[in-house]
Amino acid sequence: MFDGEYTVLRSSRRKRVGFRVNDSGVLEIHAPEGVSEARVLQLLEANQNVVERAFAEYRRRVKPIRRTYTEGELFPLWGREMRLVFSERLLLINGNEILVPRGSPLEVREDLEKLYRRTALPLLQEQCRIRGGSRGLLPSSVGITGAVTRWGSCNSRKHISFCWKLLLLPPELADYVVCHELAHLQHLDHSKAFWQLTEELSPNAAIKRKKLREQPELWPLPAEDLMI
Repeated sequence: MFDGEYTVLRSSRRKRVGFRVNDSGVLEIHAPEGVSEARVLQLLEANQNVVERAFAEYRRRVKPIRRTYTEGELFPLWGREMRLVFSERLLLINGNEILVPRGSPLEVREDLEKLYRRTALPLLQEQCRIRGGSRGLLPSSVGITGAVTRWGSCNSRKHISFCWKLLLLPPELADYVVCHELAHLQHLDHSKAFWQLTEELSPNAAIKRKKLREQPELWPLPAEDLMI
């Protein structure tokens, strides 16, 4: 269930319902004049993937992050600022440094993603144990994805998948995603009971959800001037 801010815009010219996030970060639901509010909400619930793609497009459109993938650049990792250092045939994290082989910005970006993915699995497995263990909310398994529009997902087999880009988020927002998916282990829906459990696990969850939707594109291609 979508629980953020939205506005319904009706028009006699429209034949079907559409979704767009405006430049203020508000979801616009464009609907034909005769569509009831109840039907609009029903379609909103049934098109969560479309809505998430609209927010992903908003993040790319409105608040781009510029990254160069050059030595000395700082990259976030679960709240820490990590300095990119080029090294010979190494791909690892050492203290507050990320060591990757020297290469073009695209090659460096690819190596960094490999390292983030490798780091994400044990870190997020441990976060699940920390946040859900005392309440018996433990997934059967945890996987890492490169999903474009979803931070996480949980299925009926209690398998939770997380996008590796969680490591780029402020820790309180990444923690909210972990708690959100852990709550799905008990409620595989977006019912009132689900949101209550999510709030218990992660207080001020609604505020965190809003901030999560406002995040810019976190893993852009190298700045254009470096691609020439």
